[in-house]
Amino acid sequence: LLYRLLWLLASFAFIWLVTLIPSIVFSNIPALKSLPIVPLVVLLLSSFSLIWGAAYIYVLYRKLVDDGSGPV
Repeated sequence: LLYRLLWLLASFAFIWLVTLIPSIVFSNIPALKSLPIVPLVVLLLSSFSLIWGAAYIYVLYRKLVDDGSGPV
């Protein structure tokens, strides 16, 4: 169970790094300085992470509940 939660956190960290670092680099371009690129990217990543994380944990919970093994 903890390995799956750590996998979720690791995948979120990877997605955030791959997406956020280029947006920070692009926001330093003089023609794009007036656009709020980084706050928009953070907002989208936060929304994505919240929805994906809730769905992942729900599916993990359903797999644990629907397991056919008896009590130990």
